[in-house]
Amino acid sequence: MKKYFYLLAILAVSFVACSDESANKGDSVIVNGPMEVERLVMNISKSFTSYTRGNIGEFVYPDYYGGMYTNDSGYPVVLIKGNMAKGKEDMIRRAGSDKFEVESCDYSFDELSELNSKLSDILCEGNFPDELTWNGVGIWVDKNRVSVDLEVCSEENIQLFKRLISNSPAIVFGYGTSIIIDSPVDSDNVNREESNVRSSVLMNPGGKFSSYGVSNNNMYSGSIGVRGTRGGKSGFVTASHCIPKLTISGGSTGSYRPVYRDGSYCGDCVLSLYSSGLDLAFVELFDEYEATRVTEWSKVSLTKDIVSVSSLSALNVTMNGISTNNGYRPGKVLAVEQTKTVENRNTPVGVLRFTAKHLVFAQYPSQNGDSGGVVYTPSGNIAGIHCGSGTTSGYGEHAFFTYATYIVSSLGVTLY
Repeated sequence: MKKYFYLLAILAVSFVACSDESANKGDSVIVNGPMEVERLVMNISKSFTSYTRGNIGEFVYPDYYGGMYTNDSGYPVVLIKGNMAKGKEDMIRRAGSDKFEVESCDYSFDELSELNSKLSDILCEGNFPDELTWNGVGIWVDKNRVSVDLEVCSEENIQLFKRLISNSPAIVFGYGTSIIIDSPVDSDNVNREESNVRSSVLMNPGGKFSSYGVSNNNMYSGSIGVRGTRGGKSGFVTASHCIPKLTISGGSTGSYRPVYRDGSYCGDCVLSLYSSGLDLAFVELFDEYEATRVTEWSKVSLTKDIVSVSSLSALNVTMNGISTNNGYRPGKVLAVEQTKTVENRNTPVGVLRFTAKHLVFAQYPSQNGDSGGVVYTPSGNIAGIHCGSGTTSGYGEHAFFTYATYIVSSLGVTLY
């Protein structure tokens, strides 16, 4: 029997609900399409960037700020805790516009993040009874709550969670499954002894790459993510479950896993993080290969800008991957900073189960083989790297991607 973990009343009664009901919501505004929404969101997002502390891509939020989302009418909505008038005035200054609504909220984004982080650590450690069926936790910005996913979301399990883990009033409960990942076997297997022929090739985000599995001779395919440099070497980011950093014969250095493009040996996976809870990997390309910033299928030119995680829920995002290809379409971001159990079945890393952190839940379509593909906003700003799909109560099957900030902070990659 696993040890029970007790976390008493995180974020309990110290959180104070907002007052001033008369200022609860601002005047309705008309926003002329997703591009204008994104310009406003990016202005606010960039205002949170810290230039004086921490890593590149770190965002520092005001104490009153509860996050941002887009309502059913397409209006951006900023959540404010406490003094509504003062908070709105500051947001207008940051946005350079008043084309948004404001709503009062119970918790700041930082308060929700603190609770979510503590619950995420417990989920990753796994020190709770199996019968709890807990497989995910994350922040729902529009609900201003942390959501706990239970595969059996019964009243009995909810009470068990409150008793053993946390009874914070900032938590809501719902049905959710683990993320299921399968990677298709590539029919165009190459001969390792004859695959060192290199040709000049452009590697577009959403395009195809291949690598051999750990325990068999099958070649698996995955999708190219965003381009970047690491240690002065150029390459691309993808999902770590697509390509483990394990030694097999054929690597250029003898210590990294070789990667192929159209049957040709194009580079090596030099870093893969799935064992540390991030579904991210970096492939270093040979000089003859060039990672581009133009997506394979939608032909969008990507920027190197990253949207703050608290603002992602105000945007739709699109994914480009090898299987969905021409079936791509944008989907709404619903929840951020998700931690979910991931079940790998038919993948290059073999059969394993791990807990992935810093995921975002969105409603764009995806299929097996899309893993590693780039996720981006209407203006081409980077949102993240596609991971897989799962099911959540009320939303059916949906996609998950790893938030882009961790490409920079955890992989040590510079986007360009």
